[in-house]
Amino acid sequence: MSITAVLTTRAKPGKYQRVRDGVGELKQILEKQGVSVRLMRPVTGEHQGDLSLVSEYDSWAAFGAAADKIQTSASYRALMERAAKAEDSAVEELSTSFYSDVE
Repeated sequence: MSITAVLTTRAKPGKYQRVRDGVGELKQILEKQGVSVRLMRPVTGEHQGDLSLVSEYDSWAAFGAAADKIQTSASYRALMERAAKAEDSAVEELSTSFYSDVE
C-alpha cells in the first residue's frame, strides 16, 4: 500500500519567498534520501496560493525508514534549527496530511 504525505504551508503576507525557499530546501533534503517529491501550488480551493510539498512512499515501513534518515541528517537539523530560532516567522499556517491507496 503506497503512502502519500502532503505538507501544506501558508505564508504570511509578504513572506512567500522566504517560505518558498525553506520548503524548497526541505524538498532537496527529501530527494537526497531517495524520496519522490513534488512541490505544488494549489490554483483553486481553500489552499489556493499555498505551497504543498507532496512526497510518496511505497509503504509505512518505507516512510518510517526515510523519516529516520531525514531526521538525523545534518541539513534537516540545520533547517529546523533556523526555523525554530527565527524571530519573525514567515509561516501563517502549516498542516500535514497522510493518504493511503484504497484497494
